Amino acid sequence: MSQEKKTKESHANDPLKKAGRFLRHNYLSAIIVVLVLLAATLILYPKFFSQANRKASSDTKKTTMTDPENPKGTAAQRALDKALAENQITVLCFHSDTCKPCVELSAIIEGIKPQFQRKVAFVSVLVGDPEEQSLIQEYEIQMIPTTFIFNKKGTAQKEIGMIPRDKLVSTLEEMVND
Repeated sequence: MSQEKKTKESHANDPLKKAGRFLRHNYLSAIIVVLVLLAATLILYPKFFSQANRKASSDTKKTTMTDPENPKGTAAQRALDKALAENQITVLCFHSDTCKPCVELSAIIEGIKPQFQRKVAFVSVLVGDPEEQSLIQEYEIQMIPTTFIFNKKGTAQKEIGMIPRDKLVSTLEEMVND
C-alpha cells in the first residue's frame, strides 16, 4: 500500500474528523431549533402572557377603583367601587337576560342574596347595556356568564359559566368566615 493511500484511509477513519463533522451538523440543527423557538416565543409571548397579566391570571384579579369621593361611571361601577372600598366581599356577575346559563345563575344569586345580606355585595352587569361597555372591557369579558368573587382584600376568583348553587354558597361562606 502506498503512503498516500494509508494517509487517506487514516484521515477517513480519524475519530476527531468524524466528531467534527457530527458536531458541525448538530450545531446547525441546534441553531435552527433555537431560532425557531426564539421566533415562536416572540410571537406567542405577547398573545398569552400579556393577557394573563391583564386577566385574572390563575383566576384572580385585583381591580382598579375609581375615587369613591368622586363617583363616576355606571351604577354597577359605583356599587363595585363602594363595596371594594369598604373591603366587602363582592360578587360581580356579567350576564345577559337571554342566555339560559345567565338566567339560571341570576336566579341562584337572587336566591342566596337574603342568606348573605349585609355580608356580601352583589353587583350585576348586563353585557347588552351600552353604558356598561367600559366595565366589560376592563374585565375583558368574552364569555357569559362570567363572575368575579372578590374577597375582603379586593382579590377575586374568576368563574366562567354556570356556578352551581352549592359551590357559590360554600365559596361565599368560606370568605365570610375568613
